[in-house]
Amino acid sequence: MPVIMTMVLSIVALVAFIICFYRGYLSVIITSLLVAGTLGNLIDRTLLGGVRDFLDIGIFNFPIFNGADLFLNI
Repeated sequence: MPVIMTMVLSIVALVAFIICFYRGYLSVIITSLLVAGTLGNLIDRTLLGGVRDFLDIGIFNFPIFNGADLFLNI
């Protein structure tokens, strides 16, 4: 079920990207980061069964994250 939900949300993000493409430069950048993060997590979840986090900053007990998470939070 989580994979199906992630796929549906990925399609919604792609449609949002297409709509924002005609709105302006900043909208395209923001939506591109959103779609890239969503697709990255979708690929991890589909192929690996979960999202793999691999960036460990190592200061102040900061959470471990991946590039897709970074794009989703910018």
